[in-house]
Amino acid sequence: MQTRLKPRYLIPATLVVILISTVWHFRDELTLYWHTSAEFHARFEKIERGQTSSEVEEILGKPAHHFAFEDSPEYYLGWPRYQHTTYAVKFRDGHVIASYDRFGSF
Repeated sequence: MQTRLKPRYLIPATLVVILISTVWHFRDELTLYWHTSAEFHARFEKIERGQTSSEVEEILGKPAHHFAFEDSPEYYLGWPRYQHTTYAVKFRDGHVIASYDRFGSF
């Protein structure tokens, strides 16, 4: 008696394994996508280098986090995204120098 998998079972089984592997690989991306406000993300995309902190707060609202190093002109403002991930904007001397849509925990 020969126990060989037939192509009609092997192909769907292979596709299911590929689908499960893909979802597992991108699980963090999918979780962020499902828990992110599209409206807030669109506003965040409008942040550009050189804007002042008051202009950024006008676009995004009051930040939930503020992080700064002593004796440094750089600081971060953060808005919560999901769990320990935040939107963050880095400032130097009151002007935007970078923005991060996946900043770690404050």
